[in-house]
Amino acid sequence: MRSPNGQRVKLTCEYCGKIIETYPYRAKEFHYCSRSCRAKAKPNHPRNRVKKICLQCGKVFEVVKAREHIARFCSKSCRSKHTMGRGLTAIFWKGGPPLRKCEYCGKDFFNRNAKRFCSKKCFDLSRQKRETGICINCGRIFMRQKSHAKRYEREYCSFACYKSYAAGENSLQWRGGSKPYPKTFNREFKRMIRERDNYTCAICKEYGDNVHHINYAKNDTSPENCITLCRSCHCKTNTNREYWQSLLCSN
Repeated sequence: MRSPNGQRVKLTCEYCGKIIETYPYRAKEFHYCSRSCRAKAKPNHPRNRVKKICLQCGKVFEVVKAREHIARFCSKSCRSKHTMGRGLTAIFWKGGPPLRKCEYCGKDFFNRNAKRFCSKKCFDLSRQKRETGICINCGRIFMRQKSHAKRYEREYCSFACYKSYAAGENSLQWRGGSKPYPKTFNREFKRMIRERDNYTCAICKEYGDNVHHINYAKNDTSPENCITLCRSCHCKTNTNREYWQSLLCSN
């Protein structure tokens, strides 16, 4: 686009000083003669950078002129090492975690969280340690893991020995065993109790065919101590026996 009178004005490049002619309407926005001069005039251009030496590692690095009197380190890691330090030279050093010996290899290590082993490898190897054990059922010598020595089922060489020995009175859940019913508590006696109560449950008044001892004494098979219940109510009477005994006695 030409000016109305076709005249041009002379301007000077702010970077290289070259004089060029341009139109009057571009005089206010003119600063550089070319794109290369405009790029070189920017603060981050290599020609406008300053070389400095890192106070920590001694490396030579470049910074812009605006940071000439501020920049002292080439990176953040060098700055943190110089100002705060690492290990014994750190500002906040308080002696570090206590030393402890690994229970597997005996190596000294810093115990940070009450650890017993210096590494996961030593931890895994310690769990794989085996020792000899004697089966309390057959007397056979067998190998077991050291960490399982205190477990009850590891006192046997096999599951078959555990099953054969820990049964009956030797079982941890033994409660004396079940007591048998007397001979008088037979089919004829049960049928008599059901017919007396018209096959009706004493609790829910529904159909019932189970005969229950009111005082929970199996030896007492008198008709006054026996009553007819349904299967569901008979299961309920196994808990809170004092309540059910008082309820059934009143009926």
